[in-house]
Amino acid sequence: MANDRIDNVDVICAMKSDGSIIPIRLQFPDEDGEMHRYTIKGYRLLCNDGLFNHPDAGYMHSNYQVYKCRIIVFNKETDIMLYYDKHTGKWWIDT
Repeated sequence: MANDRIDNVDVICAMKSDGSIIPIRLQFPDEDGEMHRYTIKGYRLLCNDGLFNHPDAGYMHSNYQVYKCRIIVFNKETDIMLYYDKHTGKWWIDT
């Protein structure tokens, strides 16, 4: 996976009783339209509508929920940034 933004990400998640979201699985099409599916092995909520420290960009303000997630790609653990816009219900990732 290159260092790109990928839109149109489908996410399966669980909703906790306090309203928080736990991302479990995600899928998205590649440039040829083939779907790729990944189980999230671990995650950390970095931001929930506010200031957060982005690993690559430093401190920034976000109107989104931002998760750092670990997935396995080609038998190698990889960290991705998963974003959720609560106003539109859309998900996307930065790889």
